Amino acid sequence: MDATMTTLHREIQHEERAVGMHPKTAVTGAMITKRQFQVALVLAFVVAALLGIAFMPKTAIQTPVLQGLTVALAVLLGMYGLEQDKHLRRLRALSRDEQKVTLAVAQAMAESGVLRFGDDELLALRESFRESADRLASGLQETIGAEFARVRVPGPAGEVPTRLARHTLRRGSAVLEHVDDGRSVLAVPIWFHSDAVAVLEAVSHPDYPFTLDDVETVAAFAAGAVAAMRV
Repeated sequence: MDATMTTLHREIQHEERAVGMHPKTAVTGAMITKRQFQVALVLAFVVAALLGIAFMPKTAIQTPVLQGLTVALAVLLGMYGLEQDKHLRRLRALSRDEQKVTLAVAQAMAESGVLRFGDDELLALRESFRESADRLASGLQETIGAEFARVRVPGPAGEVPTRLARHTLRRGSAVLEHVDDGRSVLAVPIWFHSDAVAVLEAVSHPDYPFTLDDVETVAAFAAGAVAAMRV
């Protein structure tokens, strides 16, 4: 299952980069549809303008060579638009596959006892983290100078954990990974007794990868967040 999810995540990130989407943004069908419309609209205007220039009445500067170059540019832009549409369609298909696999992951986690919902205080704590996710992510991003931060709340009523989140939950402690472009990714679990409440995730800037000091800072941030939620 991990190998399948890892492959899916890599392919999704590849397609996201190909169409200019941030690899760490949660992609939805609406976002893909919006990007398809934007690409089609911009290309339609540009190609129409180029073809208009190519076939306008000849002037002193309108030469066969210029006309040929303009038509060629319009064709290239059209091909680029088709290529973008292909990437967007593949991204939509991969996102659907990821949803199917993550549902299976959620079921496996529930059966393994990682996700338990019998404790009212645990449920209330998870709900507090879910409601405060944006504010906590913003605070975490500012605290460690991250490029991107996110709070993931596992469980049927929340998000299905990503590969990194599942890794840190199984390990029971923070996970720090470095990627090829110079960035590093950090995930820190938040626990209530022996139950997972949430996972803090952060992505560093390319020139400023996270260090062990950042891991300790995020762990302290997590402990402070739990204390504040329980007040």
